[in-house]
Amino acid sequence: MQEVLKETRLDHVAYFASDKLEKIVFWAKKLKKWPIVLKPVRSASTDHVIFCNYISEIKKAFQSIYGKKNILGIKNEQVIAQECLLGTEYIVNTISYNKQHFLSDLWEYKKTYVAGAGRVYDYAKLLPYTFREREKLTNYIFKVLDALEIKYGPAHSEVFLTERGPVLVETGARVMGAIKLTDITTAIGRNQLELTIQSYTKPDEFLKRIGEPYNINKHILVKILISSKSGKITAINQLQQINDLPSFHSMDLEVKTDSQLYKTIDLHSSPGKIVLMHEDEDVVMQDYLKLHEIEQQMFEVEEQ
Repeated sequence: MQEVLKETRLDHVAYFASDKLEKIVFWAKKLKKWPIVLKPVRSASTDHVIFCNYISEIKKAFQSIYGKKNILGIKNEQVIAQECLLGTEYIVNTISYNKQHFLSDLWEYKKTYVAGAGRVYDYAKLLPYTFREREKLTNYIFKVLDALEIKYGPAHSEVFLTERGPVLVETGARVMGAIKLTDITTAIGRNQLELTIQSYTKPDEFLKRIGEPYNINKHILVKILISSKSGKITAINQLQQINDLPSFHSMDLEVKTDSQLYKTIDLHSSPGKIVLMHEDEDVVMQDYLKLHEIEQQMFEVEEQ
């Protein structure tokens, strides 16, 4: 994707892929822009996305990635080094028909720094159509879709808004996962899958909706739980307090008592997520802050 953007003169991430540590170190020294991000060529869920501030950390990260099997069971035969994009990361969900692109919904990611891992996901929050940077983000992503020749169907794009403007992380020719479509419909009265089906079955009706805004009936924030410890879970605390939050909507835990808890270093090692939904955005954000405190004491473990 980044090569295509480079060829079409769209802003893109500087990167270098190699199976040789010395070549990656040479590239990093030449870039002169720290931190450097190292990650597998083919993986998912922020698996082994490692932020490096020194040459020694690049060497350690390379050794932890190269030659190992990633979470998809694929052997890492190369390692990618990338510039670190600084700014806020957004999700731009779209549907296309005959090169005409439609914004379904827009989200903001918040990440937090975890020692030894880098930035991990903290939450995803639905943004209003009136968000001040919407036009800048969508204009860029629509050009990305053209460059990638995504002419029909859904796309889920992740993009940083940096000092130099929007820069693509990646685009998947698919609907967004992780968040229930019924929740999105409750929030804004439509969802990406329904719009995709309409574009295929009733294209004339779909095309008339190009540029149609959405209104937020309920604000959504999806809190990605972050564990600071690892071990066998002996108790899960404060579940009732979570359920009693004014904006609590649903909880999806990947762990239970007597199962293994891992320190969160990527999406794959998160113990679960909690969906907050309410008409008042302030209520949602207040509950998020409470969850941020609760998750620190939520899991009791027998350390191993």
